[in-house]
Amino acid sequence: LWGVPWLVPGALAYAAGAATAPRGTGGPEPPRDRERTASPRPSHGARTRLICVTPFRNERRYLADFLANVAPQVDGIIALDDGSNDGSGAAVAAHPAVLEVIRVAPRQPHHWNELRNRRLLVDAAARHGADWVVALDADERIERGFRARMEEVIERAGADGPQAYAVTFREMW
Repeated sequence: LWGVPWLVPGALAYAAGAATAPRGTGGPEPPRDRERTASPRPSHGARTRLICVTPFRNERRYLADFLANVAPQVDGIIALDDGSNDGSGAAVAAHPAVLEVIRVAPRQPHHWNELRNRRLLVDAAARHGADWVVALDADERIERGFRARMEEVIERAGADGPQAYAVTFREMW
């Protein structure tokens, strides 16, 4: 049910991409030279500033493991507490890797506003200087070595490459 609102926008985005792709290649042409495809990394050689954004509501049971897993592999975490009443917001705010906690007041009945939450998180990531953003839920984890692999993917993409990636998740429960 969570994915249903994304079917039409996803289909439109796919169609727009297909309509603008070079003919006969099935996708964008590969880069021809390194000069044209400079990395989106800062020019001073520092690694890409990768920030994780996560929206949550009453996810305290997942947050300690989430923070332990994700914090070492990103340059900061921005969280959006969408009306938690289980102490989730305080738990996240106490972690040293958390750059900002955006708090949405509790309301009855609760209504999850995906578009607003995403906008708030992306705006906060921009304020904190993110070059790239990874969006994860509190019950999701990333594999060891994620950061090194992510740096390679970003490097291969180059400045003119994709602006977003989708990642296949494996259910491990």
